[in-house]
Amino acid sequence: MKYNLIILIFSFFTFNAVAQFSSKTKKLIGAWEYKSGNGFESWHSEGEFLIGRAYRINKLGDTTKVEDLQIRKVNKTLIYTICSEELIGDTAVVLTHNFIGQKNKMKFSNIESNLPAMISYSFGFLNRNKLKINIQYGIKDTPVELQLYRVKE
Repeated sequence: MKYNLIILIFSFFTFNAVAQFSSKTKKLIGAWEYKSGNGFESWHSEGEFLIGRAYRINKLGDTTKVEDLQIRKVNKTLIYTICSEELIGDTAVVLTHNFIGQKNKMKFSNIESNLPAMISYSFGFLNRNKLKINIQYGIKDTPVELQLYRVKE
């Protein structure tokens, strides 16, 4: 009986440790609108990845996708990737930024020499429909704060 209980407990922890996101990370799933109203982000889960897309809305009301976002878990570390396109003359260049997280925290540091240096996500303490994104371009720079609110479906 004891042996079966130990195997059951061990298999439960082993099963849960394999590439699963924390509850804090799963809160990101859904649609989020910028407080300023000039864009939104949409996140969903695809297997071992959280996939996001960032959109901007111009003054005419046209929506344009500006970034593809991805969070994956490698061992106990979160990896955050941002892909965006930039026009240089007549050529579209894809820019990729890779960030490494601190275990299950939603604070990511750039592992390359590209900007930005750090990005962190934090949810409201009592309001889980509020999301703050802090982007720090240089190590000693003051972070830029973006506020988003969950879009009610």
